[in-house]
Amino acid sequence: MSGAMQIGFRLPDRYRKGDPLSRSVLVTGGNRGIGLAIARAFAEAGDKVAFTYRSGEPPAALAELGCLAVKCDITDGEQVEQAYKEIEEKHGPVEVLVANAGVTKDQLLMRMSEEDFTSVVDTNLTGTFRVVKRANRGMLRAKKGRVVLISSVVGSSAPRARPTTRPPRPVWSASPAPSRVSWAPATSPSTSSPPASSTPT
Repeated sequence: MSGAMQIGFRLPDRYRKGDPLSRSVLVTGGNRGIGLAIARAFAEAGDKVAFTYRSGEPPAALAELGCLAVKCDITDGEQVEQAYKEIEEKHGPVEVLVANAGVTKDQLLMRMSEEDFTSVVDTNLTGTFRVVKRANRGMLRAKKGRVVLISSVVGSSAPRARPTTRPPRPVWSASPAPSRVSWAPATSPSTSSPPASSTPT
């Protein structure tokens, strides 16, 4: 059973049956959990898939499917730029972006350091801004593209006094309208999808 099936991720029937047009897909934080399952599903459907990872080694399961592993910390704007350049060189401009990378440093407010809070915001909010903005460049030129923001239902109903239960992402999730308005009609609407599980990415 594939990772996509294990966490309940499904592509629409027309993709699972095979789409004749292979797209350039980027999944951030695609080295484990939900991101890995999404990357695998797109690859198995025949798309050209690239995924980013911040540390460790890229999973062999994705390498076997021909996925492009790109080491990138989305809190670093230069690394994001270099990652896109590598992907564009090998797969062409990104046509589908799945902004999945995120961190959580769940802790009571009184015990949380400012450094931890800043780290979460820079990854989940500003990092998402960086990858979406960079994808915008190629999508506008192509006059098409899709952006999917992966969020967590926990972020909108976090336990009391726990400020970083993946909190900034719901800011994007609740209102992807800014990117949708600025890109229209060149791109398809941005969408936000809660994950099938709380697996960290």
